[in-house]
Amino acid sequence: MLRLTDKELTSLLDGIESDRAERKAAYRGDVPKKSRQAVCAFANDLPGHNQPGVLFIGAEDNGAPSGLAITEQLLLSLADMKTDGNILPLPVLSVEKRKLKGAEMAVVTGSPYGNVTSENFGQPGAVDYRNPNIADVLKTFGCIQAFGRGIAVARSAMKENGNPPLEFQTRQTAVLCTLRGRS
Repeated sequence: MLRLTDKELTSLLDGIESDRAERKAAYRGDVPKKSRQAVCAFANDLPGHNQPGVLFIGAEDNGAPSGLAITEQLLLSLADMKTDGNILPLPVLSVEKRKLKGAEMAVVTGSPYGNVTSENFGQPGAVDYRNPNIADVLKTFGCIQAFGRGIAVARSAMKENGNPPLEFQTRQTAVLCTLRGRS
């Protein structure tokens, strides 16, 4: 996941809250639960933005700094969201202390697991698990042999057999692979 610039963060902070931006003035009460819900939404990316979402801790609803002290303990608590078992699928998550609008804020950036997009799907070197839990189950039951090898093996077999190349149609929630017979 690419690190967002101060300009990009400020733009999200100044805009309205959306499915890519959430603001919390403090981190107490029901805010930890609501923060996990926001990060879960960023990880699922149902609108299909293919861009990270940002949770600002220490920002009022209007984007102004709340004056919250951004401590190491707060940053550790935020980072713990990734692995505490309460967010599935596992998100790509970064937690930083950033100075925005003249004040420190905790910036939690989250996005779907993995780096494969519709644009780079099937390209050499563009491999990762969309959901590592599902991949582990498939490997355990013998449905897959090795991580990141399936498309390359299929392309090689198709070529060796004299078939046309594989065709892929990708969407946010599905991939369609068309295998055509020899002409």
